[in-house]
Amino acid sequence: MVYGFSSKIHSLSPLAAEIQALRNGLLLAKQFQLSNVEVEIDAKTILPLLEDVQNNAKHDLIALILDVANLLKLEWQVTISHVNREANQVAHCLAQYAHLMEAHKVNHHAIPDCARKAYNFDLRNVTEGSSSAFVP
Repeated sequence: MVYGFSSKIHSLSPLAAEIQALRNGLLLAKQFQLSNVEVEIDAKTILPLLEDVQNNAKHDLIALILDVANLLKLEWQVTISHVNREANQVAHCLAQYAHLMEAHKVNHHAIPDCARKAYNFDLRNVTEGSSSAFVP
């Protein structure tokens, strides 16, 4: 982990929160001028929404979906992979931390204590968990 964040996301549904988190992560990667980004998500429903934006034009979350789709069209290589929930525990630890913090957003320049155990587990099991990928 090079950089991460915990952020309070106010949304109407878990799917909306997942898409907002994806958008925020992509914006952060763009801010750092990264040209090759790998994103792991455990929300299976996001990949089909991004793969066929036109047929999802009436989706309740189309504004968020379009935001992410437009970020993916920029000049960079982004791969979004679905991983099992167990392989995405660092993200869940950072999200859980957000519920406890007073600030709206906290940036992590190193692994925070709340996610260290999950991070170490991921390092030992880095090749497990991937099942599908979307490359725009």
